[in-house]
Amino acid sequence: MHITLKTPRLTLRPIGPEDLKTTFAYAGCPENARYMVYLPHASPEETLVFLRAAAQEWQKDAPLLYEFAVMLGTQHIGGVSLTLDDARSEAELAWILHRDYWHKGYASEAAMALRDFGLHELRLRRIFATCDARNAASARVMERIGMALETEHGVRCNRCEPGIPAQELAYALYAANEWPQ
Repeated sequence: MHITLKTPRLTLRPIGPEDLKTTFAYAGCPENARYMVYLPHASPEETLVFLRAAAQEWQKDAPLLYEFAVMLGTQHIGGVSLTLDDARSEAELAWILHRDYWHKGYASEAAMALRDFGLHELRLRRIFATCDARNAASARVMERIGMALETEHGVRCNRCEPGIPAQELAYALYAANEWPQ
């Protein structure tokens, strides 16, 4: 399966092993991934395992993971994904951009494109995202794309601070006919 999404400034295309160098540039950088649960990657080999798994998922007729490379022209500047539940009714939205591209609206633009893809093409009833409470930029992205705070009482451990719990925020949005009672 090959899906390409376009926004006014970005192209989102399936990510794969050919993106190793540019993916490791953001996924292996502790500053870039300081609030992430599964990042930073310790080595290019760890990133390659991830990229191969994403590429295998793209080969399925109905992937449960839609992992896109965020492209600004010919520059690979980050990644954005939807991870679906087994029932294909909900998905977690996630994103990461190389720090050189922060504070330019690219994360919101990419996340909005995946939000729309999830709601309109995949017909998801709920899309959610989480972030470390200290990551105000990610919380703003969630709010910008129409997500509402569901809970601020979760706990997570980030890979940059193993064993040190951090407060987690959980945001979600629902398809128009799926708002909780």
